[in-house]
Amino acid sequence: MSKEIKKRFDEYFSNWKIAIPEKDLADRLNGYIAKSGWLIQYCFGTENGMGYLDFYASHRMTNDRHLRIYENGETKELLAYLEFFVVDDNGTGKRKYEEHNKEVRKMLIEKGFDKYTVNMSIQSGAVEEF
Repeated sequence: MSKEIKKRFDEYFSNWKIAIPEKDLADRLNGYIAKSGWLIQYCFGTENGMGYLDFYASHRMTNDRHLRIYENGETKELLAYLEFFVVDDNGTGKRKYEEHNKEVRKMLIEKGFDKYTVNMSIQSGAVEEF
């Protein structure tokens, strides 16, 4: 199971020489990696009988990524924080931005991705304060 997950994860971050720790993969341990400007938090789960790895990755120079890698190697993009919104006269852009980021925050909290819950939520406008 873990072979395809490791392959996809390691390929995704190969430009930065980032790989998921073998022990975490073998024991399905949740964790995080802080390297080369990236903060990557990951967790394991099962959906419809198939194992997967979810990761949320932030880099100071690019957009966030939130991805699920299934044990068969398939990937699925998941919601990530939006970094900006379009300003309009009726405030629709800001409301959609805030609603989206609140949904992302809720998803990350449910996964236990504590590295992204407080600071990232405030920064992204998902919440004004805790």
